[in-house]
Amino acid sequence: MVKASRSGFPIIHRGSVGNAFNFVLDKVQCKLAGWKSRLLSKAGRLILAKSAVAPIAEYYMQCHSLPAKVCDSVDKMMRDFIWGSTEERRRMHLVKWSIVTMPKDLGGLGLYSMKHINEAILAKLCWRLTHEEGKPWANMLLAKYLCPNRLTEEGGKLPCSRIWAACKKGGPIYVKGLRWTIKNGESVNMWLDFWLPFGRLREFIFGPLNRGEDELSVRQCFDENHTWKPSSVSFVLPDNMLNAIKATPFSFSPQTNNSLMWAFSKNGSFSLQAAYLIAKGIPTAQMLCSRGLTIDPVCKLCNKHFETIEHLFRGCEIAHQFWLQLQTPHCYRNSFTLPFKDWLEINCIDKLNVMVRGIPWRVLFPMGLWFLWTHRNTFLFRSGSVDTQNWRKCIQGSVEFYSIGLPSKAKQLKNVVSVGWEKPPRGWVKLNTDGSAMKNPDRAGGGGLLRDHDGVWLKGFARGLGFTNSILAEHWALRDGLLLAKELGFQQLIIELDALSVVILMNNETENLLMEPLLTDCRNLLKEIPNKHCADALAKLGSQSLYSFAVFCNPPPVVESILAFDKANTRCNRLLNP
Repeated sequence: MVKASRSGFPIIHRGSVGNAFNFVLDKVQCKLAGWKSRLLSKAGRLILAKSAVAPIAEYYMQCHSLPAKVCDSVDKMMRDFIWGSTEERRRMHLVKWSIVTMPKDLGGLGLYSMKHINEAILAKLCWRLTHEEGKPWANMLLAKYLCPNRLTEEGGKLPCSRIWAACKKGGPIYVKGLRWTIKNGESVNMWLDFWLPFGRLREFIFGPLNRGEDELSVRQCFDENHTWKPSSVSFVLPDNMLNAIKATPFSFSPQTNNSLMWAFSKNGSFSLQAAYLIAKGIPTAQMLCSRGLTIDPVCKLCNKHFETIEHLFRGCEIAHQFWLQLQTPHCYRNSFTLPFKDWLEINCIDKLNVMVRGIPWRVLFPMGLWFLWTHRNTFLFRSGSVDTQNWRKCIQGSVEFYSIGLPSKAKQLKNVVSVGWEKPPRGWVKLNTDGSAMKNPDRAGGGGLLRDHDGVWLKGFARGLGFTNSILAEHWALRDGLLLAKELGFQQLIIELDALSVVILMNNETENLLMEPLLTDCRNLLKEIPNKHCADALAKLGSQSLYSFAVFCNPPPVVESILAFDKANTRCNRLLNP
């Protein structure tokens, strides 16, 4: 027997689910029936399917595992709607559904396979269950189903509620995405646990380990200053692994326990990603023929070769002449002999920033592909003649497109701001810190210095951080500076740094599990003040240093001139955008 609650979720009693979720199909069908798909472009149908159809099924996936037949039926309805198929007239689906539903960076159109999104949503339910332990619903489920008699193999087969069954369905994905946040590092296995950005260390190391080495904890591999101990392992790790290890933040408080975060997000919290891809689904003659249509696969423009995608865009003599007329740069002419995918990538990215007729090649090249495609369609379905001026139209279209994106030529007045280091009051010490990365992310470093009320150098430091981003480097440097000031016994301390993002993270109540060890050590200690000249030089010195951490009793040469500039209380003007 099936009922529906006020929120629309079916109440299913013990037994087979059966047809309990068929009403989801009815709702999707009613939604699609209200639109005239023939009047919509493929892009319009895609947007409607993504924003109005898929959420209907996803709503009921929040705490239920939908039957496979329901998921498959919803997928079919969306496929038919996107490609314009009806019961009376079938249209060809040019791209496999498995490709359309891949993530954006791997090849999708912003849609999800219903089976996979159901598992992902249930994995998120597992995440909420473990991170909302104080809420009644989570406490009830954990108390009922995580009792000792249910943690055995036999206990796992006992009857359970639909919600707990849904959690078990999403559990495998949830577990695969978990990564340790290192705080004291005592309970995390160095080799077997997932605590580094690239995965479990043992999966990248071949051959046996020494006896007892596979039982090493992360804490045992670092000294009291949380610096990597090469002697803790019996061989030298590759540089890329060492850089990742050095950049992994620890908490300096030994009482804090390690915690779990989601490995595949920027802040360590669980998230669902959108998807997009332009698939290799252009309906050329050979592709249509391979799908069973009675079409001559020979290119109608040259009548010599099969019309494949590669032939259409660069192999046909019409295309060859087109690229010559566009004056393809000499540095890219050899790319026309490379595999088709490499040819597209090299010319679209245009790392050399080549200009052709005043237009960037990375703009002109994709416009050329588009004009070759539209010229082919015009030749087949309208004119029947080759347009020898197609290259001129391409240049004109590229100029219009490029000019629209150019910044306004109107000059904006800039503000003049006086910048300089200000001495702290008598009896106070000022700490300046900064972190930097060569790129973002790349080899990074942090540094800082302590000065008295006369601008006299007290102590400075620099730390090499391996491979990470500038935000983490800023937090590392701040924490190092605070600890150094504490060790030297400075009680009256003014902290200056230029990282607004650090201040926002310190004051933001939303947890950031990725940087939790650093945030825990630094929270409520930062203030935003805009000067950092000497600290910036030390940060760059740290990123180039071979040492993990160095303290400078005297100023290193790289900061002497800047230090003298600050000590003289000299100021300079800087132009800033309004």
